[in-house]
Amino acid sequence: ASSGLVGTWSLEVRAMRGIQYLTLEVIEEAGGFGGVVTGRRGPVVIDAIQVKGRAFSFRQKVTSPMGKIELLYTGQIDTDRMQGEMQTPRGVIMFTGNRTK
Repeated sequence: ASSGLVGTWSLEVRAMRGIQYLTLEVIEEAGGFGGVVTGRRGPVVIDAIQVKGRAFSFRQKVTSPMGKIELLYTGQIDTDRMQGEMQTPRGVIMFTGNRTK
């Protein structure tokens, strides 16, 4: 089933060091959803995005000054907007997003 999540999103992440801007591209693949998150450190492929109704979640592995860490994004979409939270080793960070394509 197709999802309103498919497309390109501009995310605003309210991190401890200020706002970070990311781009999330979501594609529909055979049997599910995948995508790419692009930030200042370049693109990171997302293998599996779980979608249930308007809710979504996915894990992103990144290399940080603390070494390799895993982030868990969970959120909800409302037409061309999204909001949610990113769980990090240092706590929860809120994010919002707007569809750009």
